[in-house]
Amino acid sequence: MLAVGIAPGWSPWSRIVRKQTRRQQIRIMVLVSTLHQGGGFYPNSSPFNQSQASPGGASGETKRSELSHSVRPLTLAQVIKAHQAHTDAEWTLEGNEVGQVTIIGHVVNVTEQTTNFLYTLEDGTGKVEARRWREQNSEEDADKWGDIQVNQVIRVTGHMKAFGNRKYVNAVNIRPSEDPHEIYFHTMEALTVSLSLHNGMPNGPPIGQKSPGNASAYAAQSSGMANDDMAEYRHLPHLQREIIRALLAQPEHDEGGVHVGVVAKAVQKEGVTGASISDALDALMDAGQIFTTSDDAHFQPAVSSGMAPSISDLLVTDDLTILLGLIAGTVFLLRTFYRPQPLVHPILLGRQSEVAKVRNPGESAVYRNYGTGLMNRFPLRPHKDVQVLTDLVRSDMEAPRTLWNTKITNAALQDRVASFGTGLLRLADLQSQESNVLLLLNDCIEFLIADLALSSHSIPSMTLAAANLLSPVLDTHPPSAIITHAEFLSTLLELIYDAGEEGRHHTIVVVGEPSSRVMASVASKVKVLLWTDVEREGFKVPKIMTPLPKPSDVFSVSFFADNTGHVQGTQITHTNLTAGVAAIHALFPVSALLSSLDTIVSSHSLGGTYGRAVAYAAIFEGTSFATTESSKLFRVDEGTVKQDVVDVLSAQLYSIPSATVLFLKPTHLDALVDAILREAKKSFLLNAFAWRHKISGISEGFVSRDTLWDRLVYDAARANVIGEGAGTVRAVIVGGGLLPANLLTPARVALSCPIINTLTHPAVVGPVFALHALDLQDFSTLEEDSAKSFAPVGPPTVSIEAKLLGVDDSAVEDGADPSGTLVVRGPPVTKQLSGEELETPSGYVNIRTGESVSSGNGDDEDGWTNLGVKIRVLTNGAFRVVV
Repeated sequence: MLAVGIAPGWSPWSRIVRKQTRRQQIRIMVLVSTLHQGGGFYPNSSPFNQSQASPGGASGETKRSELSHSVRPLTLAQVIKAHQAHTDAEWTLEGNEVGQVTIIGHVVNVTEQTTNFLYTLEDGTGKVEARRWREQNSEEDADKWGDIQVNQVIRVTGHMKAFGNRKYVNAVNIRPSEDPHEIYFHTMEALTVSLSLHNGMPNGPPIGQKSPGNASAYAAQSSGMANDDMAEYRHLPHLQREIIRALLAQPEHDEGGVHVGVVAKAVQKEGVTGASISDALDALMDAGQIFTTSDDAHFQPAVSSGMAPSISDLLVTDDLTILLGLIAGTVFLLRTFYRPQPLVHPILLGRQSEVAKVRNPGESAVYRNYGTGLMNRFPLRPHKDVQVLTDLVRSDMEAPRTLWNTKITNAALQDRVASFGTGLLRLADLQSQESNVLLLLNDCIEFLIADLALSSHSIPSMTLAAANLLSPVLDTHPPSAIITHAEFLSTLLELIYDAGEEGRHHTIVVVGEPSSRVMASVASKVKVLLWTDVEREGFKVPKIMTPLPKPSDVFSVSFFADNTGHVQGTQITHTNLTAGVAAIHALFPVSALLSSLDTIVSSHSLGGTYGRAVAYAAIFEGTSFATTESSKLFRVDEGTVKQDVVDVLSAQLYSIPSATVLFLKPTHLDALVDAILREAKKSFLLNAFAWRHKISGISEGFVSRDTLWDRLVYDAARANVIGEGAGTVRAVIVGGGLLPANLLTPARVALSCPIINTLTHPAVVGPVFALHALDLQDFSTLEEDSAKSFAPVGPPTVSIEAKLLGVDDSAVEDGADPSGTLVVRGPPVTKQLSGEELETPSGYVNIRTGESVSSGNGDDEDGWTNLGVKIRVLTNGAFRVVV
């Protein structure tokens, strides 16, 4: 059973009243139409004549009043072209009345007068003046109109006026145009309005065009109605069919409906009365064939379910349809043309190593970096003018940089190096090529000054990769002098006294001011010099010049402990270090090379080969540089510094600019990423979408911190963890350990910058392998557990060639990836001390020795050095350490 609802206010009595009213209107319209056809009335007296201003009968006077209050955009050329018949007439342009106008122009002159301001505007089409009158109050005048200056672009709205033969715009509003696109918008808007007035609106007749015979705009056009369109109305009476035909013949865009008078006129003929027309309309409404629109005197035909829709019906749109279409088109364009593009072409990442064509049984082929090639020479230095260590301090760079807490230029650094070297030779009685000095210094500018000064005078330095190596090194390689910190002096004296070497002469240079208690405990044969006294001595006297060292000379020996805990030593030549600096320089793509604007923060101690290469890379590039708290090896207390976020941020204690490049260890990166992602998860809903979109971009080979999701989620998370340096970090280089594979992609999401994973070794100055900065592949597979595997370390660096030993030949022939023990050679690979040289003081290697070291140190007669790392070659030439 159907429930029929009755609209409020509707009743049979109201329907009877409406029917009687409609019958009276029909009778009147029929009478008017008859009189119009029979004569006696003026043509414009018909309420349905198209020459009227509107179907509602608005007069020309009303139209003129409306136009006078409208605002029309014009170019200055159109303002000049406009005219008026006489001084009281309306302004016209191309036959169309013009009310208020809005113009945009470039202010070329401002004339300030007693009662007004006169602005001369120019827009490329002409020059017009705009006048605005002063306010009584000067403050009110400034607040309302602003301070318009020459060379500004302004928009003026007002009325056109003429005085004499000069036209101007009497301004009612003036404002500066801040958006440069507003000029182009105004030009197109003026063009659109002019064309619409001349040609009519799109898909409509030209404005002002008359219908043939001055007929009504609603005149029935039954002659054009096809018989097929009336097929479904054949069952209706003749008069009702004619009413339907009259309604369907009206323009389809007329959504206000057809007036009852137009219907009466269309169906009027002999025998048809107003009452019969009203009855027919009521019958059609009751049958659902027609319905009223704006009022009871306007009708529209109902849409028939049995009639096939025409193409014009399907193409009818409204504002919502247009809006949805624009949104769909925008999404399609963004998806197609503005989707993130890979940072590097995938073809370049498909072959990262150059592979030799032959190999020996049980070995892999030789691999080199694809950029170096098999037949090219290895790069030995970052610049052609760099031959030895001191050349890394470039004289052509004059801008100061900050090293830890010291802001210094290269010229001042060179002066301090020369002064300290001279003072050390004079006060410590050191001899070039005969003495050696142990650097027991934590990372600081004094370490670099001492290292550079000793290398310039061919005095080898000795460094330690760990503090527990001090005692065995002092026993086997007693130095000619020791440079240490004041707070570590007492510990050093205890080691000397416990070793029973009070009777031997020792020279100790102390950085800082030792306490009087410690100085009182110094033995008679221990000579303690203050760093400031040594440097001051070098300033006072002429600098001592010694022969320049050769690139192949050994300038330092670095001691480290192997996996078994045994002490190992490696000799570092000038070529080793300059090649290591070149390898670090090559880590960065050409579009993002290191520059003097960067700030490097490193967690690697200068006592190791890799940490020293990073520091000298910063010196060469002119960047600011500092190290984290965990890089300090020599401490008075026995505690260790945890490698976490606090340690990464400890570099901010120095007066350096915000870090842009971080050289971190895997534990640092793990802690940093975990903290950032935990902060991001606080935005629960947004983080889910942000994570998904960032992962999608990385899978496409794209990573950036300028995305919408970074602004919404990750920028704030990074700022809460890193602080002021969150927006400046542009690259993170991971080394000094093995990075878990499942950490690589989250790190790229959290930091939104290139993560360069490297493989380092104490026997190699600089990185051995390094992931391409723009390579966002993770090489994860279903067969392996990413939580137990390590991230790829990339191809060999530009100065390294590598091969694998112990390779299963049958597995390789079956298509498996080569896997074996890594051996390398190249300019950054150092020569290790033999067992005898490590155990006896007399076994120290001469600094100019260029011969191969004897067996037992990991080197073979072909120059290959066994690093003791098991590694696998991936299909694209990158390497991955095997668990």
